[in-house]
Amino acid sequence: MGKCLVSIRRIRRWKANVPILIVTPYSAFDGWQCELLEEFETEAIELIGTRKKRLQILTENIEKQSKWFMINIEGFRALPEIADIHWACILADESRFLANPKTEQSKFYTNNFRNVPYRIILSGTPDYHHSLDYYQQLKFLSRDLLPYKNYWDFRNKAFHQAGYDFILKKSHQELLQKVLSKYCVFLRRKDINIGRKKIYIKRVLTLPRKFRPVYKTLEDEYVLEYKNTSDKTIYAMNAYTWMMRLCSGFVKDKQEWLGKTNEIIYLLKNELLDEQIVIGCRFKNDINQLLININNNLDLQKKGIDATYVHGDITQKKRRQHIIDFKTGKHKVLITQHSIIAHGQDLKNATTIIHYSQPIGEEIRDQFDDRIITLSDEKTVLIIDILVKDTVDIDTRKAHIHHTGMRDIFENTIKRRQKNGI
Repeated sequence: MGKCLVSIRRIRRWKANVPILIVTPYSAFDGWQCELLEEFETEAIELIGTRKKRLQILTENIEKQSKWFMINIEGFRALPEIADIHWACILADESRFLANPKTEQSKFYTNNFRNVPYRIILSGTPDYHHSLDYYQQLKFLSRDLLPYKNYWDFRNKAFHQAGYDFILKKSHQELLQKVLSKYCVFLRRKDINIGRKKIYIKRVLTLPRKFRPVYKTLEDEYVLEYKNTSDKTIYAMNAYTWMMRLCSGFVKDKQEWLGKTNEIIYLLKNELLDEQIVIGCRFKNDINQLLININNNLDLQKKGIDATYVHGDITQKKRRQHIIDFKTGKHKVLITQHSIIAHGQDLKNATTIIHYSQPIGEEIRDQFDDRIITLSDEKTVLIIDILVKDTVDIDTRKAHIHHTGMRDIFENTIKRRQKNGI
């Protein structure tokens, strides 16, 4: 029983009146709809589309006294009228979007829903960066939970600052723990019998010699720019992005090298022949080319293996259908951008994850890897990273696994270059 189901059953126990608003990432819509169908035999009204369409859907269904409504986190920009509705309950899923008090979305949701009788926040990573993230999320629940005037008062009184890090003082830590234990429900894997074990495997390839000069030029630019500014800049990040794309075989927008693709096809034909597999990609071009190469491979066709896909440029309806096709076994392989699947999807039928390219951050990777962990299941999960030797591919994975962030990717690159005499 996950956090979505726990919150739905908590609302049922409260006997909350209508209407109820769920604020959640687009990618989590399907998961919520499945849980609502199972518990209430109904689906939420989805407030999506153009501003005109959203407003029409909201107005018509409020008049019909529909119970459940769902909007994406950024949807308030197109439909600020949601703040004018007398909601009986509002639920903020993946609530760390509230954590930064400077953002429009944090201001909108914390300021406009104070009078809603029931407010719920859900998050698997409420304090992913540091404990400062708690304040604004708890403020959404109630302004009286913590004895600080605002976020900045909380930061100044409760934390020691060491460089860019904020360390919670012991006395304030005890206070925060007391509030959390009183007002929050914590679900740990051992509490809900999640038993899948993760096994990590690396497949390391060598970048072809003809691409090495291009890669070295990009890496030199990346190191020089990052080193001189002590921070990531648009120039450093642009060089980093092109290095990552080169590791996937792309020179500009054309795939010139199929090293990772061929490795995946080999795995599908041999060790992973009988598995249901999710392949995570960073770029849309990765997905499109990998999909073509898998579905046009004659050996895979003979074995009945084909792939479907999801990425940010297809409609919500089409995305949902492709995921259903994978979950029901119509396709053996799902190729997806990491961020699309990272929140709210239940892919428990899958047994293997392959990281074709490394995701944009460690939090996305953690969430992505947990999509195929399910309840009361002791099967082993295989997680395979397809990497390119002596590149930022290796450096990025290392930083993600150790949760050390973008700065450490740069440090890993420097150490690797020194080791190789560059």
